[in-house]
Amino acid sequence: MAMTRRELRTLRTEPGADVSPSEVTPPHATVLVVCTGNLVRSPFLAHLFASLGLDDMSFVSAGVRAVDGMPASTRVQELAREYGLDLSEHRARRLDEYSVAGASTVVCAAREHKKDVLRIDPTNLHRVFTLREISRAAEELGDLDPATSPVARWDALVEHAAAHRRSADDDDIPDPYRLGDRDWWEFEKAALGAALPVLRQLVGAES
Repeated sequence: MAMTRRELRTLRTEPGADVSPSEVTPPHATVLVVCTGNLVRSPFLAHLFASLGLDDMSFVSAGVRAVDGMPASTRVQELAREYGLDLSEHRARRLDEYSVAGASTVVCAAREHKKDVLRIDPTNLHRVFTLREISRAAEELGDLDPATSPVARWDALVEHAAAHRRSADDDDIPDPYRLGDRDWWEFEKAALGAALPVLRQLVGAES
């Protein structure tokens, strides 16, 4: 597994605490995580990042084909609990121009979602990425100055990702919705593997 539960706890500013994306206020940087139905990938990742309790950062989620008000998948709720996350209150939200306009950065689970975001506003390219693009930036930049704020470290990741864009065949986090155990294992491995370098950078932890 790309990230152990113990390793995640050490990255959190308050070990074991789950901070809902909507509770981090006032945001100086709002990161919108996007997937298809807003039932598995984007709520899991948004809550994972929000659980770090980072100052002046907010993490929210939406789905390009979401049905407003639907709860997170039962299976992803079970997986989330293994990492100290509570998705029981999550309700799906459909991606629209208002959610995109309100975000400082849009992080997509897959390349197809970037296209959907850019259809809403083609001028957003400078702030729309896949999670793996941000993850590569985190790995390529090495250790950032831990004395800087999480927002400043996030801005450094975004700037690097924008300056070094490249498409990769493995840029997509797989969607396990309504699939079998193997598919869920692949999702967990891919999501946590892509998130870990970013999480480390945001908290100023040595890689």
